[in-house]
Amino acid sequence: MEEFSKLVIPKSVMQDGILFIWVEKEYIMDVVMFLEGQEFYYVENMCWVMLDESMKEGNYIFLSY
Repeated sequence: MEEFSKLVIPKSVMQDGILFIWVEKEYIMDVVMFLEGQEFYYVENMCWVMLDESMKEGNYIFLSY
């Protein structure tokens, strides 16, 4: 989170954009709070579910809430 908090995204780059971030569950709130300080707003999330250990080579399911 320390390195991530150094991130500055210029408004000219992200006027009407979408930002995707891969983050571990325990850091979601920290990332959301940090990005809200840069005028980004949390809208949606996706969850990557590994069905079992034998499926490490790309057979995953994505769920959106």
